[in-house]
Amino acid sequence: MERKKKALFQLSTRHMRRRLNDLTSNDWDIIITGNEEQPHSLQAQEPPSPPPPSPSPPLSPPPPPPVSPPPPPPSPQEQLSPLLEQQQYEDLTESNLSVESNVTLTTQLQSFVKSHNVDCRAVTDLLKILKPYHNELPLDYRTLMKTPRQSVIQEMHPGQYIHFGFKSAFIALLEKEEGRNLGTVKLDLNVDGLPLFKSSKDSLWPILISIVSKQPVAVVGGYYGPSKPNVHVYLQKFIDEYNHFNTHGIEFREKTYFPVIDILCCDAPAKCYVLCVKGHTGYSSCIKCKTEGIYKNNRLCFPDLEVTSPLRSDEEYRSNVDDFHNAISPLAQLNQFNFIDNIPFDYMHLVCLGIMKKLILLWHQSKLPCSLQPRKILEISQNLEIYRKFCPSEFARKPRSLDYFKIWKATEYRQFLLYTGFGALENIVTHEIFQSFLGFLISMRIFTSDDSDLYSYGNLATPKGQVMNYALYIIIVRFFVCCFVLLFCL
Repeated sequence: MERKKKALFQLSTRHMRRRLNDLTSNDWDIIITGNEEQPHSLQAQEPPSPPPPSPSPPLSPPPPPPVSPPPPPPSPQEQLSPLLEQQQYEDLTESNLSVESNVTLTTQLQSFVKSHNVDCRAVTDLLKILKPYHNELPLDYRTLMKTPRQSVIQEMHPGQYIHFGFKSAFIALLEKEEGRNLGTVKLDLNVDGLPLFKSSKDSLWPILISIVSKQPVAVVGGYYGPSKPNVHVYLQKFIDEYNHFNTHGIEFREKTYFPVIDILCCDAPAKCYVLCVKGHTGYSSCIKCKTEGIYKNNRLCFPDLEVTSPLRSDEEYRSNVDDFHNAISPLAQLNQFNFIDNIPFDYMHLVCLGIMKKLILLWHQSKLPCSLQPRKILEISQNLEIYRKFCPSEFARKPRSLDYFKIWKATEYRQFLLYTGFGALENIVTHEIFQSFLGFLISMRIFTSDDSDLYSYGNLATPKGQVMNYALYIIIVRFFVCCFVLLFCL
């Protein structure tokens, strides 16, 4: 009995090799040509073939196979459909690749290098790769970023000064503004010093500008040295350039913009430095009025806070009339600048890092009548931790425990004052402390509201401004009186 042969796909590798070795030349012909002969067993069973037939006349050639009709030509819609799809794809690709037609590859590379702080050697190597395909690109990092050939650092006693230019800083701000049509652009001016190293006296004093109520900041110039330079020499280049562009304007994207310094935003030491006035710890140190302070319990106090206290004026800053002024400020040369209207109170340092931080510090002082027990401070911290779980993303930081209040940022003090402090203190502190905090909270909610017309920064020159400033003054004075009573009279 013959064994049933397996199909080729059922053979194992070893069996397949053995079958290939057993193949004869005839078998290879069958595999190549595909003409396989019948097996001998089947040939033996077939009947004998009949005798050949008698010769017949030749047959006519077979008729040709029927020819199928050609397919109908495509309709005009079918002919245009692939073209339309290709055109739509090209339009979509071009719109995705070119966001703005006036933005070149060079400009995009400059923005990329600035935003990601790419190493200059890596940029140079990349430019060498792109140069054969984009002939308009330079070959070196310095050419791409327009690095000046000569050093722009100049000596300024007792350190060094670098000036980037008012125009370049102003245009950098405009590039980040979309759809601005106003010709006059109001700017914030900031001058401040910051130490770069803990073991050195050297500090950096940058000159910064920004569009009012906008986040981006641009650098006009900067000084580096062991101490502050002469303020007139330090600000002279900035003042000259600003006055020129304030008069003639700056051309940008076929429009002319006129910059105007609207706010001088500095902390107390820097403000005294640029205004050339006495420090904030002096007897006549108020930049808005002429009240004089006295020393009491090793602290400078201002007991004569009446509405009759004479107010300072813009003319007095420009004429140096009393001993409050050490010299005439270089800011007097600025066009369209008023020393009263354009110099606001420093909300961050006075309120957030000042009063609010001082209040929390007094709650931790165990020897004062207004101090809180550790158990109550723990309850307040627990409330803040609960609020942390539900704090929306609009806040810059989430609430933290009072254990970290000494390292809180200004935004955290502001959040505690305006939002979380009311609920965290309720039913925990005494009625007097809670009422004092509520008075402070309500006054700050009024003057930080965007919809309030009660007070405008530094607007003391008009009668309405004097009344509004007096209202703010009364609220703050009453708050300090309550704090004084809590500290020393209870």
